[in-house]
Amino acid sequence: MAIEKIADDIFYVTLPRTPHINCELEPLNEMIISGQLCHVILDFELVQVITSSSISALLTLQNLLRTYGRQLIFCNMGFLTKCEFTTTGLSHYFRFVPNKVAALKALRHESAPTP
Repeated sequence: MAIEKIADDIFYVTLPRTPHINCELEPLNEMIISGQLCHVILDFELVQVITSSSISALLTLQNLLRTYGRQLIFCNMGFLTKCEFTTTGLSHYFRFVPNKVAALKALRHESAPTP
């Protein structure tokens, strides 16, 4: 897993191919808890299968970020992986966008001041 800070307040995380991403997310959770408050974009391009424990870890990350007023956005998710979220009834709980550019655009749009 690669964690890249692409702006002062945005982490871009490329998830590994392994279906057990829950262990991989621990360093990210620790960074957020220690005060590195950033929005998080998770890139699922390499992910082919996701486990229930990984979904649980993603829910934990989502709740942690919401506690600090930050967002979690998923991008580059394959059809079958997204179906896992739909099947579990969690597709409405997470935000899905097609790619990194769309994720950055969504974050910029929502953080822009309202006239």
